[in-house]
Amino acid sequence: MEPDTPISLASSTTSVEDSASDSGTDPLTESGVVTPASSTDTPVSEALSSTMTVVSSTDGDGISTDSDGGAVSEGSVVSATTVVSATTVVSATTVVSATTVVSATTVVSATTVVSATTVVSATTVESATTVVSATTVESATTVVSATTVVSSATTVVDPFANGCQGLLLNGDGTAMTIPTNCSDTYTCAQIKEIFDYTEVRVSKHNEKRQLHETTNDVAYDLDIACQAKTWADHMAINDDFSHAPSVDRPGQGENLAVTWSTGTLPSVYTPEVGWYDEEIPYYDWVTGESTDVSKQIGHFTQMVWTDTTHIGCAESRITRTSLGVDTNYAYSVCRYSPPGNIYSGGSLLIEKVQPLIVQ
Repeated sequence: MEPDTPISLASSTTSVEDSASDSGTDPLTESGVVTPASSTDTPVSEALSSTMTVVSSTDGDGISTDSDGGAVSEGSVVSATTVVSATTVVSATTVVSATTVVSATTVVSATTVVSATTVVSATTVESATTVVSATTVESATTVVSATTVVSSATTVVDPFANGCQGLLLNGDGTAMTIPTNCSDTYTCAQIKEIFDYTEVRVSKHNEKRQLHETTNDVAYDLDIACQAKTWADHMAINDDFSHAPSVDRPGQGENLAVTWSTGTLPSVYTPEVGWYDEEIPYYDWVTGESTDVSKQIGHFTQMVWTDTTHIGCAESRITRTSLGVDTNYAYSVCRYSPPGNIYSGGSLLIEKVQPLIVQ
């Protein structure tokens, strides 16, 4: 025990009670607590036109002379009718009539009639009906509906998964499973503090257990460590240095310790000093009892109980002010599974506390 630091175990300024178990037998140990488209339609059509041209030309020229000088009559009629109406008719009529009379003593009467009727009847009908009915309907409806939903991917990351996201790892490097007793009450940072404290306590316990014959090492149990933290906080907040009810720690033994100082508490408080070093001198190896009724041994026997395989520990610190003076307290709690200090027939099962290895 540190100088100038009273603890609850054995001094006028220390209050320590026996380690407790849930065996239903006499409790012997106590412990402390730690703070917590669109569409397009385009029709196309063409219409034809009909053209008719009529050319009518009449040209006449007549000459008359007295009979005693002779008379010559000449007439020329050219009638040309051209009809272009998808029908073309060319009609040409030429009449040449020439009468020559020479009257002297000799009358030569020559009448030459040349009647030439030439009819050229050419009917050409070109009926070309070209209907270009090109109805091209291009209905191209392209609907590009790109609805990209980036799900407000509410990705919920469990802070306690993968050992508090890698904060807590087992000895082999694998992620630690965070017990409900821890995650329901504490943050990952607080759980890390509880774990670190428990690891120190495991090391200190094993140092003492290795001094005894056939006594196995213990390992940490984070679940019961968080339970120990809850009770440590209870003691600190309520100024209640007492064991947790058995119903609140089924199957667990419990060691408690408290230390206080009006000055600054040590950064590390080692309750094992009071639990082991200060009690082992009073243990009767034959009877399993204390050789001094005023001295406790239950914390020591719980620490080295051979059936215990796991422990979980926590600490809680608080400052209280009285009459203008600040006093700092540190409560420590260790839980044990399976519990120790089992009695049978009124006697401690002394075979569970192995003798020291002879050096």
